[in-house]
Amino acid sequence: MSWEGPGPGESVFLLAPHPDDETLSAGGLLQRTLAHGGRTIVAFATDGENNPWTQRLVERRLRVGPEDSARFGRRRREEALAALSELGVPSADAVFLGLPDQAITDIVLSGSDAAVERLISLIALRRPTLLIAPSLFDLHPDHSALAVLVRLALARLEPGRRPRLFSYLIHRTRGAGGGATPDGPGVLRFQPSEKEMDRKRRAILCHTTQLAVHRRKFLSFADRPEIFYSGEAAPGDDRHPVRRVRLGPDTLRLDVVLSPRFGAFGRPTLHLATDASGERRSLSFDLRWRRGRADVKDFITDQTTGRVALRGGRRGGIVEVPLQALPGSRRLYLKLERRFGFFDEGGWLEVEDPRRDDA
Repeated sequence: MSWEGPGPGESVFLLAPHPDDETLSAGGLLQRTLAHGGRTIVAFATDGENNPWTQRLVERRLRVGPEDSARFGRRRREEALAALSELGVPSADAVFLGLPDQAITDIVLSGSDAAVERLISLIALRRPTLLIAPSLFDLHPDHSALAVLVRLALARLEPGRRPRLFSYLIHRTRGAGGGATPDGPGVLRFQPSEKEMDRKRRAILCHTTQLAVHRRKFLSFADRPEIFYSGEAAPGDDRHPVRRVRLGPDTLRLDVVLSPRFGAFGRPTLHLATDASGERRSLSFDLRWRRGRADVKDFITDQTTGRVALRGGRRGGIVEVPLQALPGSRRLYLKLERRFGFFDEGGWLEVEDPRRDDA
């Protein structure tokens, strides 16, 4: 449905995985918020420093070492601040969290709470009424992993202090919705004005390093509505590889459909992460269908916690995880990871723990 943006005086907290995501996802919305007398804060999870092929092209160099990457990250920070200035957002309202680029998934799996606590502190300090963050279903690993960290942070806040959560989707499958505007329950369509689109276009042009590779794609974001998903709403046309989750007497049964492609291919591994505060755990196992079974490994301790049963083949099948191998938690987050490729098949899937008494 159509959405005119936040009401007068609202406070918006926009979380961007990398410099440029802030403008692409919500460049118009940030302008509208400020025009209505609202407040904004834009937090960048990473500096976008781990982008070696783009850096090689931009700087005309072959070798990219750690110092080169750090310098590239500083350059992308400057681009982000210039883009925010075009949108009317002062530099004082920009925060750089300094998380490692291309490694936010590892933060989720490691069980570290440092990033989650930082998000909680920012939300408690700024007290936004609306939090805009990446979608769990985004195909870029940093985007979907950041979405998990956001949910972990919100779960630890008192209900009365939680902002409304809207999500955005930058990277999606080529066939998902085509060029049409998504529609359905929980889908909000924000249409920037001509003036807002013009300023958004100028802000996009500030990200010069990325325009060297993605100019046409990036500029296309200036001429389209900004789409947000309210609460836990998910894109109806982006189907996760885990199509169905069912509870048996002793097992958690997962129906998996695999779609290997250029952006995500090679041996699949399934990750399960929990949201338990102070005792988060992450489990992983390879989907080697021919073996019929696989050891469930604790990602943090590398200890075997059980064995899963596998029935299927190259295009998917049925996975049965023994309940005794799963740690108790309010929610589980499931992700299929491929050995090769830059993108994912479907991001993270959030499911209620089937053993909860109130489930």
